[in-house]
Amino acid sequence: LARLQQAAEEAEASGWLRSLPVKEMVSFGWLPETRDRLELARSCLRFFEVESIHEWQHKCADLADSAALRTSGTFPSSVGALASWLQRGEIEAQSATCASWSPTGFRQALDQIRALTRQKEPAAFLPELKRICSAHGVAVVAVRAPESMRGFPSPCPRSRSKSSIAFRFARERSR
Repeated sequence: LARLQQAAEEAEASGWLRSLPVKEMVSFGWLPETRDRLELARSCLRFFEVESIHEWQHKCADLADSAALRTSGTFPSSVGALASWLQRGEIEAQSATCASWSPTGFRQALDQIRALTRQKEPAAFLPELKRICSAHGVAVVAVRAPESMRGFPSPCPRSRSKSSIAFRFARERSR
């Protein structure tokens, strides 16, 4: 009976792991490297801050539908990749230092923020964007997106207390 239960858990974990960009998550340093599929699944559960695959599925079931997303017909979209990317953004944003939220101050800073959008290189505008936004209680983080995110450029609400505005920067590929 124990073997049957373990086999069922391994099958469920393997199926779930196939829906996630695990190789990239490991290469980005988001997950520890391991060959043990059950340990990898446990690491993913810890990364997503959930207790079970069922809880993750419930948490992410409506993610693509409820978030304000534009998808591409050219590239396949992966909810697992989207969830991974947004979770990493949440993790990094938690460690960002920000002043208290100031809607009035942020509204007043929007002209400065808009002016930054004319710059093409993220390295040129991200530090200033982070500085302006953090002064008004908004954490800005840049998180590398998994390849399977190519179908999802997005601003995505994540919770009542925080919002994530996710920007993907297209990079020219060398041929």
